[in-house]
Amino acid sequence: MMNRNLGAQLYTLRDYCQTEKDFAETMEKVAKIGYKTIQISGVGPLSPEFMRKEADANGLQVVCTHRPLSEFLDNPKELIRFHQVLGTNIAGVGCLRGSYEETPEGMAELLKTLSPIVAELKANGMAFGYHNHACEFKYMGNKWMMDYLIEETDPEGFVFIPDVYWMAYAGVNPVDYLKKMGKRARVVHFKDLQVTEFSTITYTEVGQGNLDWKSIIKTCDEIGAQCAVVEQDKCPGNPFDSLQISYHNLKKLGFN
Repeated sequence: MMNRNLGAQLYTLRDYCQTEKDFAETMEKVAKIGYKTIQISGVGPLSPEFMRKEADANGLQVVCTHRPLSEFLDNPKELIRFHQVLGTNIAGVGCLRGSYEETPEGMAELLKTLSPIVAELKANGMAFGYHNHACEFKYMGNKWMMDYLIEETDPEGFVFIPDVYWMAYAGVNPVDYLKKMGKRARVVHFKDLQVTEFSTITYTEVGQGNLDWKSIIKTCDEIGAQCAVVEQDKCPGNPFDSLQISYHNLKKLGFN
């Protein structure tokens, strides 16, 4: 069963995580809402020591990150130390864009680039975490880009931070693809989708949109996903209010 301690994806609060003062205040507010874990993403140039101190002071565990690919390529040893200080073993990349999206050859080049990074992380007890958007469900040859990522990577060293909103946005049933990822779906992004106008799809608080959360949660339990973090890329007002609404709705579904 997936851990019911709910997390907050700090990308939702990125405008409030750029300075030490703001980050410290944000940790207090996140914990006050009721969240138990966080994902480090979209933060300012803050040291891992400082972020760990503030997270610990508020009873928040860091479950994973999103870091720029350049950090993985340019200084993997420092990247590993960064995550060791934070106390998480999943070093994630939030978005990869480039020619690799266009062809099977581009995908092969990406996997070749990532292979030594994945191996070094694995040797240090960590895993590389890949976060999807919609582009991973573009056909390349006779299969989706996501299929390449699942089928042609190390199942222990290369794991997923799946985003159910982007799966649904791409026209994919999140339940089906979570099952395909299996236990490699480690930290699941809980984000809801709503239709606001004739053809406009956008983000909304979890439980306020169109996604089937009971089925998604049941599937996360079945595949052995570790935990969930709430993310909302854009909020209609104060993002802390949006995180509060999502937390309240998920608490009714059994989360802490």
